[in-house]
Amino acid sequence: MQFPKRDIFLFAAFLLLGAESRLYAQIAVSVNPANKQDARVLLTNPAMAAVTASRVYLGYKLIYPGAIPSNTFALKASFFSLSLPQVGPEKIATGLQGRFFNTPLFQEGRFGGSIARELNERVAIGLDLGVLFKSYAKENFDLVDLDDPVFRGGSSVVVFDPGIGLLAQLNEKLAFAASFFHLTQPNVALGDAELQLPIEALFGLNFAHNFLRFDLGAHLWQKQLYPLLGAAVFSARSGRFRLGYGLDHVSFDGQLQLRGAASLFYSFNWPTNDLGLISAGSHEVGFVYAFAPRRR
Repeated sequence: MQFPKRDIFLFAAFLLLGAESRLYAQIAVSVNPANKQDARVLLTNPAMAAVTASRVYLGYKLIYPGAIPSNTFALKASFFSLSLPQVGPEKIATGLQGRFFNTPLFQEGRFGGSIARELNERVAIGLDLGVLFKSYAKENFDLVDLDDPVFRGGSSVVVFDPGIGLLAQLNEKLAFAASFFHLTQPNVALGDAELQLPIEALFGLNFAHNFLRFDLGAHLWQKQLYPLLGAAVFSARSGRFRLGYGLDHVSFDGQLQLRGAASLFYSFNWPTNDLGLISAGSHEVGFVYAFAPRRR
């Protein structure tokens, strides 16, 4: 798709005015790391591969930034996660996960594999061996010399980006989880510049009682701490519906169980900060398929 220069200029101005971090929050995965019911949780906690069902999630998100009038959903994000059965005498669980974010000016993605193991009946740990990349569409930058030193080494960067996760089942109803990403604080700048990603961390509690689920936590992102809140109604036969809050966004999401092991997912995120003055939020649709029953 070709984007008019005027739209690209507006988008660039939108980012330069300081909305980039608030916009990026719409595609940053902010799932509570203790929430087993959310099929996207492997993106935020690799330890979950050891205790959840073997399943696959495929998701696609459309984001309306309010800055590109002729391309309402010019910003798109794709997600996938796959948790596999335990193997070997040590019962090692593995998984794959990734995300891809596309804009007129740049693309960014992260892809990795998870290795997880239950230390005992209550505690599991996981390691995420990820690779993060950024690629800039320099031909779409107005008033930028294509021979600029920034681009002489190329218009993309790829870095190793490991993460780690923990899950502790405190009792039958209460679980605690924590995960940490960008452990090596990788440099994602082009050329000789330095742009190190700060460590990102998520902490969460999940309380389950009959058909009700409540989650509480915090998300450390871009050196700011954001609360994570949520309440859900859950049914193993029908699905779930959740109302949540995270990264300055209210979210409504639901999962409808279909016949067999498949289900459909939908999420709507609405910004509660000043981005809400121009943005109509984002929509995510997804497909979930469980290959095996829950391990516990």
